[in-house]
Amino acid sequence: MKNAQNVKLKKAIIVFVGCLIIAGGYLAFTKVSYDFDTSPFAYASVEEEKKHNHFLSQFRQFEKETTVILEREAGFNSLDVFQRLQTAQDDFYNIAGLEKITSLQTLILPTKTPFGIIWSEALPLEEPKFNQKFSLLKKHQDIMEKFLSVDEKFLCFYVRNDSTNSNFTNDLDSALRTLDFVDEYYLLGENVQSDQAEKALANESLTVGITATIILLVLFFIFVPSPARLISVLFITLLNVSFTFIFMVLLKIPITVLTGIVPGIVAILSFTDQMHISYHYSLLKREKVEEKEIFVKLFQTIGLPLILTSLANLIGFIIFFANGGIERINELALIATLGIITSYILSRLVLPQLLSVRIKRGKGEEKATAILSGILGKVIGKPVFSLLFFSVLTLGIGYIVYEKSTINMHYYSQDENRLKYEEASAVYDQNFLGVRDIEIVIEQESSLFNSTTVSLIEEIENYLLEEYECTSIYSLNTILKRYERYLAGGAPTGYKLPKSIDEPYISEINKFRHDLGIDALLNEGETCTRVIGSLPDIGTHEGLKRSKALEIFLQKLDTDYSITIGGNALMFDKGVYGLSRTVIVLLVIGISLVSIFISLYFRKFWLGLATIWVNLLPIGFALSMMAILGVDINPSSLFMLTILIGIAFDDSIYLLGNLKRIKGPIADQELIQNLSKNAFPLMVTSFVIGFAFIALLLSAHHITYNFGIIMATSLIFALATDLLLLPVLIRKIYRNT
Repeated sequence: MKNAQNVKLKKAIIVFVGCLIIAGGYLAFTKVSYDFDTSPFAYASVEEEKKHNHFLSQFRQFEKETTVILEREAGFNSLDVFQRLQTAQDDFYNIAGLEKITSLQTLILPTKTPFGIIWSEALPLEEPKFNQKFSLLKKHQDIMEKFLSVDEKFLCFYVRNDSTNSNFTNDLDSALRTLDFVDEYYLLGENVQSDQAEKALANESLTVGITATIILLVLFFIFVPSPARLISVLFITLLNVSFTFIFMVLLKIPITVLTGIVPGIVAILSFTDQMHISYHYSLLKREKVEEKEIFVKLFQTIGLPLILTSLANLIGFIIFFANGGIERINELALIATLGIITSYILSRLVLPQLLSVRIKRGKGEEKATAILSGILGKVIGKPVFSLLFFSVLTLGIGYIVYEKSTINMHYYSQDENRLKYEEASAVYDQNFLGVRDIEIVIEQESSLFNSTTVSLIEEIENYLLEEYECTSIYSLNTILKRYERYLAGGAPTGYKLPKSIDEPYISEINKFRHDLGIDALLNEGETCTRVIGSLPDIGTHEGLKRSKALEIFLQKLDTDYSITIGGNALMFDKGVYGLSRTVIVLLVIGISLVSIFISLYFRKFWLGLATIWVNLLPIGFALSMMAILGVDINPSSLFMLTILIGIAFDDSIYLLGNLKRIKGPIADQELIQNLSKNAFPLMVTSFVIGFAFIALLLSAHHITYNFGIIMATSLIFALATDLLLLPVLIRKIYRNT
């Protein structure tokens, strides 16, 4: 009697403390920060970022502005439209924090005349000057490409604000809604992108998480109709997720595109362990094992697989610390590692204290177990068909992955289903300069401001326009052409390079160094200059191909100058490609380490190789699905695959859990009985978690949406390989013992 009271008291204390932790977890969730990193160095090391920033410090930096894009099917080509736009822009100055608006109406262009310099409006809003100036401006392509699309249906202007109004983007958005003469508007800029993406992350973290939990619990209850077991699973899962959020707040780790998946990973992996523990506890209860002996026998049965699965998942994330110093990856590895350790401790020490109810075996469980035993019997009885089928399937999957899969990443979604800021990027990309850049850096010890440099830049510009397919070039030559146009009285035909560049010419043009923007392209010592090309988003794969061809072209130039390639896009491309390759290598190492561990533990080399085949198949299937759905291989998609690897290995290890005691050859029926002991919880976890991933279809992020489909199907495929291929391989290995 006293012992029963102690057990109840212990449970009450666990529940009370657990509720406090869950409350703390919810508080941490409300306090955790969100960070949608828009930097091109999101996948680069700290050293690379410092090196690039040091290079940029030589030049005057372009001011960070919010780009406003207006769409009007009738076009922006009449005085009335521009007058209404000017009235609206004048009202925008009532928005707190707005400092400056740069638009066609605000441009003031200088013209040199015999009587001196005349400054005039580029687009005066009065007749008859408007039509004359508008026609003239359209001939100044170097100006119009920033403000008006070729078909005149899209117009850009640029807004600069200070940091006093934290709600500036929302205020600007509200002001733009009042424009009744435009069909649509778009906002583009670092702050806009971060705000919108972080809001989407915050909403989806809650919405998708709750939906997935509901689906998981409902399906779990259908398979295992036990309120007691359902409550215990929910309680431990909430504890695991709560600890994860608490760790994130204490360690100041924000929710990013990468770390945002960690609470889900922890919940899913802990659910798998809990299912197996509670299932085997129920089996022992049905056998009427004494309460004081039940925990000893429970972990004699399930303890080893529990340790192995936790170790496998730990290895999978710990190896990500070997990433070359990328902060975001280190954050992912750290929080996932802590989450997995916490999950193991709670499943091993806390969950068993809550399992004291004898659970009757439901009819559904009996039928499912009988069906699974039947499947295992047929597969083991006819191993040749299974081996042949999966061998052919492996070759087919390998072919698809090899031919169709590429390491690639775009600045915005290429699908129609995209967020507002992604739509803004697409509109700007397709109608203006383009969202990508490429920089050619030219250096030498003496001054570069001479005719030789100008000729070299012209040759590079021609390549960038014709071969690299840039839509626009900004360089020292651009400045010289604009200056020549100024000397020609603003005539479009004056936009050309000077016939000669001598000391008096350089001295004269340097008087307007800041106004012309020379200091943004040529450093103060005139020993370093850059050529900046703009182009649409072609993706990292094509970007690296073109950059390689550009590098070969530059090497063939007959010059003593030092010429290198740079730019934000190239840094981004290299970061994505380098990190993706690193992650792939680390995943292969992780899978190999786990397989080696299995080989050593079971003292069967071929069992480790069999585990590799069985678990690489679902990964290959997922990569094939990615290729079919148009999802590229990149850091974001690869980290999502770590979930699949973790679950697939968990299932295989649990299926192998009862084979340690077998020392020699094994009869088919005995093998079926051993495998059947873990087949039912394995099936439940695969189906329940697989369908829970359907919640990702609620995501506005196209990558997350597609991964809902990919993960759901891949988990069912992983279950099929564990039930249809692994038993055949085990039979073959143990028959040959």
